[in-house]
Amino acid sequence: MSIRHLLTHTSGLIDYEDVIPPGTTAQLHDADVLRLLETESRRYFPPGKSYCYNNSGYSLLALIVGRASGEDFAAYLRKRIFLTLGRRASGAFDGGVYRVADRAYGYASAPPGWVRSVR
Repeated sequence: MSIRHLLTHTSGLIDYEDVIPPGTTAQLHDADVLRLLETESRRYFPPGKSYCYNNSGYSLLALIVGRASGEDFAAYLRKRIFLTLGRRASGAFDGGVYRVADRAYGYASAPPGWVRSVR
């Protein structure tokens, strides 16, 4: 499996959202996702053989950036991307270490309307 497979959703990795233990309510961090994936022996398909969008690859990519740069992913993005572009109010969610003013949240349909899906 290559970095390109992770970037293009052709890795075949199981989507970590499909293997989160029942009852989990806390936000998962990238290291948590890695621990979940380490226990999985199955894949959707061999790397490069098909396409399936999922966020597992993004979590692994963030860990790779952190390892390669020596910085955590949120700090790397802030320093190398957002501040370089003058985006002082932008940032990656990192468990509340860096607050993002006016942060956008995901929502999911749930009777009787919509509920925020990310804490």
